[in-house]
Amino acid sequence: MKEDLPFVSAETLPRFQGQDLNGFRKWVQERIAPSKIVPGSGIPGRVVVSFVIDTTGRLTQIRILQSPDRSLSDEVVRVLKQSPRWEPGRQFDRKVPVKFCIPVDFRQRQQPTKQDRNRD
Repeated sequence: MKEDLPFVSAETLPRFQGQDLNGFRKWVQERIAPSKIVPGSGIPGRVVVSFVIDTTGRLTQIRILQSPDRSLSDEVVRVLKQSPRWEPGRQFDRKVPVKFCIPVDFRQRQQPTKQDRNRD
């Protein structure tokens, strides 16, 4: 059976553990191996990836669109392959595949300084 071409938008978008795409991005970021985080600002540490949530809720068709380094691409693919099933997208009350594109950051996260916290 040939899979339908994926939608880029649907009446009902796929849901990840009851959350939207930002919830999934957070899930991915939390699973990136700390050894892959690029310290400082020397190497741009952002990978852009696309994938499709199929009609069964599986994450498929992973494609790296932009990456500064193969090891970072491999890490993103490793994490995405661990994704639990999603609630599939729907169009006209029918399950449809939906394509997403997200950035994954490998930059070291700055801890707020005492001075930054006092500004709030």
